[in-house]
Amino acid sequence: MARTTGYTATAAANMFLEGWFAEKGVFPPELVGKHDTCFNYFLKYLKERNIHYIKSSRLI
Repeated sequence: MARTTGYTATAAANMFLEGWFAEKGVFPPELVGKHDTCFNYFLKYLKERNIHYIKSSRLI
């Protein structure tokens, strides 16, 4: 669990430094993750560090 927290924090820092997210102010993860490019950046970053998620959805 600690790795996923640390990796997510460094992913956010790298995303900001690489210019993927340039909004000013404090943003909760929910607002950053609503942008597909940012969300996919996080998933790719974590996958490179052997953290895998499965995204699924269904209409109810």
